[in-house]
Amino acid sequence: MPETVDTTKGTLYLPPHTLHYGLYSVTVIYNVSRTNEDGVLVWETITEIPLVSFTWQCREEGEELPSEGEKVTSDPPTSREEYGTGQGHEGGGCWGQGPGMMSNASPNFSISVNLFRTPYITYKIEVATRSKDGRTSGTGVEVEVVEGDPPTLTSACSPPWICRQVEGAQLVNPQKLILESGCVVEAGEEAVGEDGCGKVPLNVAGVAGSLIQPLDVMDVAIGLNQRKLALLDDFWVKFGSQFRTFDVQVTATRPGETSEGLALQRIRINEAPVGGTCTAEVMQDIHKDEEEEEEEEGSFEVEVRVGREEPPTLIVTALTDTVILNCTDWEDPEGFEIPKYSFFATTERGEKVTLTFSSKVILPYANLTLWAGVSDQLGAETLYMTAVVIPLLPSQELFKEYQTRKTLLKAVSARDQTRVDMLLRSHSWASLCPRKLKILKVRQKRERK
Repeated sequence: MPETVDTTKGTLYLPPHTLHYGLYSVTVIYNVSRTNEDGVLVWETITEIPLVSFTWQCREEGEELPSEGEKVTSDPPTSREEYGTGQGHEGGGCWGQGPGMMSNASPNFSISVNLFRTPYITYKIEVATRSKDGRTSGTGVEVEVVEGDPPTLTSACSPPWICRQVEGAQLVNPQKLILESGCVVEAGEEAVGEDGCGKVPLNVAGVAGSLIQPLDVMDVAIGLNQRKLALLDDFWVKFGSQFRTFDVQVTATRPGETSEGLALQRIRINEAPVGGTCTAEVMQDIHKDEEEEEEEEGSFEVEVRVGREEPPTLIVTALTDTVILNCTDWEDPEGFEIPKYSFFATTERGEKVTLTFSSKVILPYANLTLWAGVSDQLGAETLYMTAVVIPLLPSQELFKEYQTRKTLLKAVSARDQTRVDMLLRSHSWASLCPRKLKILKVRQKRERK
């Protein structure tokens, strides 16, 4: 587990792209009795299944693929000697037998550039992916064949998962970004320098419609003539308001050659979710058991106690009130589903208190500001202030009734880790007991006077 993942809290949050594709089993061990007894290990067997399928295709620029019902297989030859009459450029596709789908079904595809027969033709190699849950995606690369022996260049995000491929570009968050480039060294060739070429100049340009404007990034980037280029946070501050799309171009020439190799990577700033709202309301549920609440879900009455000020004011009785958090109408500008809504609070001192990833929270006795975080699949987040909390202490009668209901014990028995964590935090923050409740009530009345 990465060090950035906190496993000591009641809620486990995994940042986007923390884990690779696969099935994972999570074991939770917690102890609320303070007896230091060992937790109970719960396990289950997980059967591995292929989660993603891959379909590869290759075609000339301007060619259309066969219709969905027409199956055409077009695999590359093993050597140039396999080209015969009527094949090559004249036959269509990349290998003179297409265009069509390749039989390769693995996530990786490699080919010698010498197998592209005709110079000064641009070929497109594309891959489409489909996951078991129905999600689809795809990407592609354009190969321009030239005469001579130019180096084959690559340019990619490092690590690769920090970028997401969309049509015509790769989405990135506006933060420090590392792009790694270099030359592909074929078998029998001698590598020159760390990147295989000895020197790989990089140029960065801003793209706005048909305008492609070279940018001076000397003061906001590191490694312009090195294998790894780092676009610093200041890069996005300097150019992000003017451009949302950027081209990073890598060029190199082999010693003694005149033909130039080129790789172009287009990156686009990932936009955070927009257009929605989030609300916070109080539901009085002290007289209702958790089991009853589940049976009547959707039929409970919500008591709205939100003031008219901006942000709205929410009066909450610590420990016994349940706050209902709700976010609606949010959209991802890139068109993807929004996978995560999280809720947290900030104290008067600016400390962040993680609440829950569900819609119901129990708050401690504290002056808090409630926030909602709406995140897309790359982690771009929009923060929405939902309410300012004015805390109240429960009456002795309410607190005794809360104790009688054994809310914490029921949450432990139900293995509701999120609810257990919220209840324990409320207990520890207020140190609630009948005697202290009485003292705090008197103090609260004095402060109001």
